[in-house]
Amino acid sequence: MVANALTVGRGAGIGAHRERTTIITATEARQQFFTLLGKVIADPSELVLVEHKDLVGRAMLVSEAYRDYVRQLEALVSSLLDGGTSPSPAFRLAGSMTVVGDASTALAAARSDAAVRSARKFEGL
Repeated sequence: MVANALTVGRGAGIGAHRERTTIITATEARQQFFTLLGKVIADPSELVLVEHKDLVGRAMLVSEAYRDYVRQLEALVSSLLDGGTSPSPAFRLAGSMTVVGDASTALAAARSDAAVRSARKFEGL
């Protein structure tokens, strides 16, 4: 058994995106099933990979919360790739930490403000 073979830190989210992965054989997983199930339910960042010597690939035991989190991320990525926008807040003004809306609205407002200032410069000519 290879326990806690991988620990990755990635930011905020379920377990702060910190996954703790245990790799275990199918035989050991059968023997420790209820213990593993308890670990995964108690800590959504806990993942258990089960491998079988005669099969290619691995199966994964994860909590329902982790599965839902992954589905939300998949939906967000799909939306962004399809040209959509991410759920609010989509844009933050750097330094102020105040939400101003989506990036296109903020950019349009900045361009409008710049055009007004530019026009004022040429009024006296």
